[in-house]
Amino acid sequence: MILFINIQLYLELMDEKLKQGMSLYTHGLFDTFLNDKLKNINYCRTEVTRKLMLLKVVEYYCTNKKLSNENLINLIPDNISSRSHRINCINDLCDKKILKKEQDPEDKRVSLISPTTLTLNEFVQYFESVSAIVTQP
Repeated sequence: MILFINIQLYLELMDEKLKQGMSLYTHGLFDTFLNDKLKNINYCRTEVTRKLMLLKVVEYYCTNKKLSNENLINLIPDNISSRSHRINCINDLCDKKILKKEQDPEDKRVSLISPTTLTLNEFVQYFESVSAIVTQP
């Protein structure tokens, strides 16, 4: 209860510029959920394990790091989802062409996970729209 009162007091004292920025940001995020051009991203947003996987796969891709199937499974905490659910999510995302699974050329036993070109294009659109919202004067 005390935390809630402190947050409420903070919000009451928050300056108008910050409130306006938060309003624009939440409105912009709401609009991205309704954007038909972001089907893959919005599909992943509907379930926390898929969302976390998409974020990690894009992060690893953008930093030129290899991400194996097993590493992706282990990056998602056990308190979020079961191992079998994580495996099913990866398979589902690959079946839907949101992610792709390829054999590691250096170790044939390992499957590497990366985003598809379509998913990357959507992510760039999403990033640009959210960045534009956040950087508005």
